Amino acid sequence: MRYLLLALTAIVLAPHCDPVKDVAATPSAAAPCGKRSDLMTYLADRFAEEPIARGETKDGSVIELLTSKDGTSFTIIRTTADGTSCLIATGSDWESVKQRLEDLGA
Repeated sequence: MRYLLLALTAIVLAPHCDPVKDVAATPSAAAPCGKRSDLMTYLADRFAEEPIARGETKDGSVIELLTSKDGTSFTIIRTTADGTSCLIATGSDWESVKQRLEDLGA
């Protein structure tokens, strides 16, 4: 179901898409893109995902990791200086390595 929703999102956001440099799943893939605020609202409303980490790349783009509190879903996005965000990856069963190590007593 999540993949169907992401596919529909890709269709809606497709007019705003640019190929994602260096991080696309396949060399010819174009990631679904749109305004960062719209994408963040969609991910929060639909999957209860919030940003938990971010970093700046050499080209000035920002990579963000969003997850749901229970870890059932995650999304990685790339945002360029003009505010355009593109989906890089989505998935399920996110697990914090630090938390997992603490749970194991390491």
